[in-house]
Amino acid sequence: MLSLSLAELFGGFARTLRARDRIRIGWLSPLLALLMVVDLVSFWVNSWGERADIPLTFPTLLFGAGIAGIYYIAAALVFPEHMNEWDDLDRHFCRQKVWVVLAVQVSNLLFIGGEIMLHGNFFNAPVPFIKLGLWVGTGLALILARPRWLNLLMLLFYLQLYWVTRAF
Repeated sequence: MLSLSLAELFGGFARTLRARDRIRIGWLSPLLALLMVVDLVSFWVNSWGERADIPLTFPTLLFGAGIAGIYYIAAALVFPEHMNEWDDLDRHFCRQKVWVVLAVQVSNLLFIGGEIMLHGNFFNAPVPFIKLGLWVGTGLALILARPRWLNLLMLLFYLQLYWVTRAF
């Protein structure tokens, strides 16, 4: 499912490039797609690291399929299915960003919940709280951002969190 999400993102970007003479692409949707690619890879890496601890049972597979399904739905919303319905991809971004960002946030929170179920509460130090606050706060700020420049700034800030939070 995660691979299909990546295929949906790259396929959407390819459709967008093919329609570039009819649609203003802008930066927002491609950056949202990049955010999703980075988040999916991050999820994949984290899940792969936990594979030995995850019991192979119906509930755990259903839980994983649910998270993967949320990612796929989000990936399908990043780029329009029918390019001829849009003349500006940034307008499409503004219409879909809430659902995409919420899906990414929910997927990550579900993963954290799974981690807690597997290993117990890891919120016993300030660093996990700070990381979670940065992630959720940035997602909320992106959802609430209205001007294009602020959306662009929030997307860039969100993207850099993946590298900064891995450092500590």
